[in-house]
Amino acid sequence: MSESDIPTPTPLTRADIVKSVAHTLSERRALRKLTLETVSRSLKIRVFYLDALEKGNWDQLPGDVYIRGFLIRYAQYLGLDGAKLIAPYLNSKGHPDKPENADDIAMKEGDSTKSGWIWAGLAVLLFIGLIKFLKPEKAPPPVPKENYSQTVAPVTSLASPTPVEKKIAAQEHRLEVFSPSPLWLRVKTEKKTFEGFIAEGSTWTWKGEGTFLIKLGYTKQVILKFDNSVVPLQENQKTVSLPHEN
Repeated sequence: MSESDIPTPTPLTRADIVKSVAHTLSERRALRKLTLETVSRSLKIRVFYLDALEKGNWDQLPGDVYIRGFLIRYAQYLGLDGAKLIAPYLNSKGHPDKPENADDIAMKEGDSTKSGWIWAGLAVLLFIGLIKFLKPEKAPPPVPKENYSQTVAPVTSLASPTPVEKKIAAQEHRLEVFSPSPLWLRVKTEKKTFEGFIAEGSTWTWKGEGTFLIKLGYTKQVILKFDNSVVPLQENQKTVSLPHEN
């Protein structure tokens, strides 16, 4: 058999990698006879996130930063090498961790040399400017003492908030969010912030004062109410600021 007859192995897709890693986590936890609740209490990671990792539902996590952090901690807790376990997934997204070669090092050294010349030029310009700054100049004629008070502009204070602005800022609002599926959201007001997941098919309620800055993981079939009024949402809308300015 010639080398050309040897079949080329098909590279794993990202879905295959996620499925393999998820199976490894689930199988290792089962071997150690641990429940998700036990792991959750030890790692301070919600059961919902751990379950998503084991089932391969990684799209339910907020992003790659959460996936990488949660997976490495979970793997290490189970006695696995978390960095090695997630490496194929990170490589499949176009961010391989590879050592620098000679060309990369040479390029960096060249950049360092260029940076040195640039800093040297900036130092010369700074020195010239400093000399000009320190050069004594002819002092202006003194201002007569009796006329000094007339040349000083009166100090004005910053405009105080109007009664309407104070009322809006101090008014307490009520926010209600319903989602048929688990939904990540972040709500921020002047005094407090919430970030987390809403359970499937539940209504989440929050109260606060002033302006609400809201970020949503998605808006499909999401119902948003502000002070008992439904807020219309676009399908791809990710941020909402309430109350709307008139």
